[in-house]
Amino acid sequence: MKFKIRQPRRDEIHLLVAMQLAMAEEAEPFRLHEATVTLGVTAVFDDESKDHYYLYEGMKGF
Repeated sequence: MKFKIRQPRRDEIHLLVAMQLAMAEEAEPFRLHEATVTLGVTAVFDDESKDHYYLYEGMKGF
């Protein structure tokens, strides 16, 4: 199976937000506020010193 690990594009922020929400819901007894998570993920794109995101892309997508 071919795959690659890459940095996401700004137009993929919605994917990162969805993954963050799903991970939090699995680990915590409450749901995170989507708008707040979106602000946090966007902040990483605006200032790379805050953090980095990577996506695993397989043959059939993510």
